[in-house]
Amino acid sequence: MELHTITDRNLFDGFVKNSPWNHYMKTSMWGEFKKKTENDTYEMLGFYEDGNLTGTAMVLCGKWMTHKYMYIPKGPCIDYQNPETVHEAFTLLRQYGSRAGIRFLRTDPNVVRVPHAVDGTVLDGFNNEFVTEEIKNTGFHHKGYGYGYDGSWTNRFTLMADISADLKTVRSKYSTRLKRFIKKGKKFHISVRNGTKEDIDIILALQHQLVEQKGFRPSTYEYFSDICDAFGDHAKIYVAEMDLKKALGAAEDDVKLKEKGDNEKALKNALDTRNEIQELIAEYGDSMPASAGLFITFGEYCWCWYYYHHKKLNRFAPTDMLHDYAVEDCHNNGIRYYDLCGFSGLTNSDDAEFGLYDYKRQFGTEFIEQIGEFDYAYNEKAYQRFKTEKSLEVRLRHKLWHLTYRKKTN
Repeated sequence: MELHTITDRNLFDGFVKNSPWNHYMKTSMWGEFKKKTENDTYEMLGFYEDGNLTGTAMVLCGKWMTHKYMYIPKGPCIDYQNPETVHEAFTLLRQYGSRAGIRFLRTDPNVVRVPHAVDGTVLDGFNNEFVTEEIKNTGFHHKGYGYGYDGSWTNRFTLMADISADLKTVRSKYSTRLKRFIKKGKKFHISVRNGTKEDIDIILALQHQLVEQKGFRPSTYEYFSDICDAFGDHAKIYVAEMDLKKALGAAEDDVKLKEKGDNEKALKNALDTRNEIQELIAEYGDSMPASAGLFITFGEYCWCWYYYHHKKLNRFAPTDMLHDYAVEDCHNNGIRYYDLCGFSGLTNSDDAEFGLYDYKRQFGTEFIEQIGEFDYAYNEKAYQRFKTEKSLEVRLRHKLWHLTYRKKTN
């Protein structure tokens, strides 16, 4: 096996697209995006056997303070089922980094470790821990199979729906609650459309509400615009809007219907809904944005990267409508897998992030656990210093963001 630089982006991305280990972070488009937003440079590497391209690696070259490093997001595209291929490829990558004079080389292959039930229970079947061991045998340090958000650069866990069957079958796997709110959204005239870059302002406005609640640094217009520019047609914006005038008519019909019954709780809920819509009309007029998001599609996959909803529409759960529309649009365009992008890996209700998991599992998703993060240190002392300094910087930065952006409440 030989390692060579690839200069043809179409050749490189075409190989990634058709790989079983496809991921948008492995493409030249991701390299272009990181070059624009973080001043990283990137190299497109190809693994060749007998002159044939058999694997690729997107290598990001970055620097933090005095620490130069290389990062291969989601690992190289190689045949991970062949231990010899894994050993050769990671040895070549280690040698490539050595010639670059960096402190460490990091990667986190999107190789599934073991099969899980959606509740996290390990099922009988394949076990790819041999891949972990083979990578370690080439000198890489494995971060381990931990849970939660442990400071890794990407998450080991995600929830992904297989949407390759007919849409009726796909939707039959939705939770009862999800089906109910999609039906409710249609009843109250929430509709979803394909958006454009012109709708980035809607994403920013809805993001701002979450920023005030959670306290994190918001992404800018330029950031979302750069995503769209780098990924072109692979970047999808979806926008859900609520026709408040028609919604009020539906609410008034609902009140009349409930007045004929003897369910006081149902009547009160109908009256509250009508009153909320009236207040929204007074503030926003005849219609308002309900939810919006930016998604990446590549090959047979869609990644739900960013999505937000209007907090004054919590009663209508408009993001449910947004996802259902995206699922249909992706399905109609040949997408097989709908990745809801990350969670802690913990499924117990007392976990602080349980709500995120509980929501994403409602789409009939599968629990995906990947093998995790690996580092090869060329200078062990400098590598350990980087980890210590970077960990401190991240904690201080997040604390500052929380103090800066979170809305003060009494």
